[in-house]
Amino acid sequence: MTTNRLRLTQEKYQKWKCKHMSDTPYICWKRGAFVIAEDILNGKVTSFQVVQAAIQTCLRNSKLNAVVIERFALALKEAKAADLMIQSGKVVGPLHGVPFTVKESLGFEGLPHTVGSMKRIEKYASNDATVVARLKKAGAIVIGLSNCSEMALWPECSNPVYGKTSNPWNLNYTSGGSSGGDAAAVGAGIVPFGVGTDGGGSIRIPAAFCGVYGHKPSGGLVPLTGHPPLHDTGLENQDAQKVAAFFCAGPIAKTAKDLMPLLKIMAGPDGLDKNVKHLPAFSSCDINITEISVFMCSSPKVTFARAVAANVSEPIDVLGQMFASMGANVQSWNHHAIKDALMIWIEAVQHLSIAELISDGQGIRPIQELVKYMLHKSQYSLPAILATLTYQYSLPTLKKCVSLDPKTRLGLQKDIENQLGDNGILIMPVFPSAAPKHGKMLFHPADFAYAGLFNALELPATSVPLGFDENGLPKSAQIIAAKNMDHLCIAAACLIEEKYKSSLTKSAD
Repeated sequence: MTTNRLRLTQEKYQKWKCKHMSDTPYICWKRGAFVIAEDILNGKVTSFQVVQAAIQTCLRNSKLNAVVIERFALALKEAKAADLMIQSGKVVGPLHGVPFTVKESLGFEGLPHTVGSMKRIEKYASNDATVVARLKKAGAIVIGLSNCSEMALWPECSNPVYGKTSNPWNLNYTSGGSSGGDAAAVGAGIVPFGVGTDGGGSIRIPAAFCGVYGHKPSGGLVPLTGHPPLHDTGLENQDAQKVAAFFCAGPIAKTAKDLMPLLKIMAGPDGLDKNVKHLPAFSSCDINITEISVFMCSSPKVTFARAVAANVSEPIDVLGQMFASMGANVQSWNHHAIKDALMIWIEAVQHLSIAELISDGQGIRPIQELVKYMLHKSQYSLPAILATLTYQYSLPTLKKCVSLDPKTRLGLQKDIENQLGDNGILIMPVFPSAAPKHGKMLFHPADFAYAGLFNALELPATSVPLGFDENGLPKSAQIIAAKNMDHLCIAAACLIEEKYKSSLTKSAD
């Protein structure tokens, strides 16, 4: 497989830099995407300078392994063309000349589309995923594809094709998954935003671990077209369309203020993802906090998952105090069905064939692959093998013991939406701890359910950073609203950003 995979030594970096770029003082990580676009349009900086700054930061942070497929030369060429468009007075898009990254599991025409699977090692995307095409049309420039977990099915960013992605705040810790490459790239200041996907916390978990903002849109708002299971022939598969109802693409950004304008660009029907049927009218993110009800659930109990750590719940409690001091109606909240988060998620995605997806339709014998893995001969990652084993052998037994009745899911969804209405938000942990060390998630496979629950409920959820813990790792929370009330989550995130921005202005570089 011949690709422009990013594996540069410092010596090669210096040679490449001398050939293509000069140093620039413009620091991308200090600015949001739309501020950068405005600076480019007003002539304060050129797109070429911004893109080369992003590339330089990427190369300096190559140990992160955030960007795994680079298109640097093409991005610089596109940046020059973007500058010429402005000079000639042509009308440009809202993200004109701004660099970003795309999760490798989303199709980008002409580039590898392995989704981290050795079974797809020769696969290239024949066209752009819908959200990628829309962001490009808005003028944004892709500098490269970011890493993900194998087939985007694990909350740690590691796979047999590209290896693991590290946390920008400490290389010994995971960036989270499955959109860990984008979160690490944004957290390290390589780009102001990236586009990821979320089927069980895959935007919010890495955003939480890397200290950035991530938004999982409401179900039926943003097309998944071009990403598993709606990739290749999946668009014609009825089960794939059913499962895709609980998955969606969404933004990961350095600043909360970018989330809503990015969402507006990405949202709306494309005629291919059958779950996205209309585009609701977006309300303003300018809210009167005294008219908002804030429901706090800082220490929920989730069966099979770890309990929420004190250094996760305490800053969430502080958030409640902050909103109360601003005049919001703040109250504690819980629901008896929260404990069933894992089973609710499993029920929602039960039409997903893990074995078919992991093997790219070629079939997998998980016990045989586990033996091969121990002998270092398997093409699969250990999480992929264990997930297949669980679905083939443990899940049928579990179904006999635990009800997978959709009434539980639909009942909880109705109760939460009735509670929140059109002016309420719910604040909960994204994950029961800060980022674990590499490989440790294998010991706690159910922890993703704190985030995955809201995929099953199709509710919008925004991950927000809340400073750093005693180990220097980001703390976080997620903000949930009723369906199609995405603006409430994001508006609350913007308010929180103002509160915590002083502790989040250092670079992870």
